Amino acid sequence: MSKERPETRAAQLLDEYIDSRLSGRMAPKPDEFAARCPQTEREGLMEAIYGVENVVAYHCDDHISDKLLDDTLAKISQVLVRRRLVLRINELISTEWATMSSDFVHGAEKIIATLGPASWAPSKPFLGSAVMNRGSGLTVTSKALLYTNEANLKLLESTLEKKIGETIALMDDLSAPVDLSVLAQRLCLIVQNVPLDPLDGCLITNGEAGIILLNSSVLDERRRRFTFGHEIGHAVLHSGQALYKDSSSQLDDFDAGAEMQANVFSSLLLMPSALLPSNFGATLPSLAAADELCEEYEVSLLASLRRLVRASNWGCALVVSKLGAIQWTVRSPFFQAFIPKQLHPDSLASQLFANEEWPCQSKAEWPAEMWCEGIDDESTIVEESRRVSNEYVYTLLLLVWKD
Repeated sequence: MSKERPETRAAQLLDEYIDSRLSGRMAPKPDEFAARCPQTEREGLMEAIYGVENVVAYHCDDHISDKLLDDTLAKISQVLVRRRLVLRINELISTEWATMSSDFVHGAEKIIATLGPASWAPSKPFLGSAVMNRGSGLTVTSKALLYTNEANLKLLESTLEKKIGETIALMDDLSAPVDLSVLAQRLCLIVQNVPLDPLDGCLITNGEAGIILLNSSVLDERRRRFTFGHEIGHAVLHSGQALYKDSSSQLDDFDAGAEMQANVFSSLLLMPSALLPSNFGATLPSLAAADELCEEYEVSLLASLRRLVRASNWGCALVVSKLGAIQWTVRSPFFQAFIPKQLHPDSLASQLFANEEWPCQSKAEWPAEMWCEGIDDESTIVEESRRVSNEYVYTLLLLVWKD
């Protein structure tokens, strides 16, 4: 059987442990065994020993296939390699970070380049932007296209949910708010808070380990957490040797492409299905409900609104407007109506842009045609809009169909 692993003391001791288990001899206790290993590799060896124990200890020798054991050894090899990479990154940061002046992105690139390429082939890109060619910039001319866009979005979210499940399985304890620092450690991502203007965040990776840079001047902790989750999303979804530089505009983009995928990933990661109440989609969506999500999961309002809308069993939609123009929209699966690309001048959203003296949040019920195209009956729509800055207004729409 092939047991290709780096010839470190930890790898030699691991071979010895495996041989003792396969021969039927009683292996020493893991902590006593690991004591023979250098301190810097001891934690990785302990983790590897427990991994072997799970596979070997509960099977008879003749029930352990060569493939099963080889696969396990390969995974253990990756654990050891990644441990060394993390130690190496930390070592380089501690010795070279002070000499990097203000160009931390370039410094991080140099550190990752020092590590060389990944020791195993990186996976293919997660999903191309063609999967999600949608948004307010797209002229929707038929219900067939609307349904196709919804099907594409469901496919994307379903695939992301699966990826999220695999990712959070790396954590020993899952609770709200999700501890992203622990998750980053498990993914071999070193996190540094540095001056990074005009960027909010950045990921530099060789496909198996990397550095996440977060802008230390961003004081909004919820915004920082979303950026953190976004960079983890790039690491999980878009693996391979890469550099991702993310500004505020990219972190607000839920429209299409790799940035949208990382944004949706972050939203789902920060509010995973495993932590949401069973009746989450049944409750009536509102800005107040979104605020509660923000508090419990320590997320931004934009992330909570999108999560609320996409999980909802109601006909609702989120509209994000900038300087009086619609930037993008997202609908619940039950909002089967077209939203025009221009704000109606009488809408609350338009009024919030035009009148700074208005309260920052307003709610009203209108004829549905104010916000929707292609509706011929007397249905109405409830608009709840909030001015979140001088540039942005978020609008939550609830469609009320005529009986």
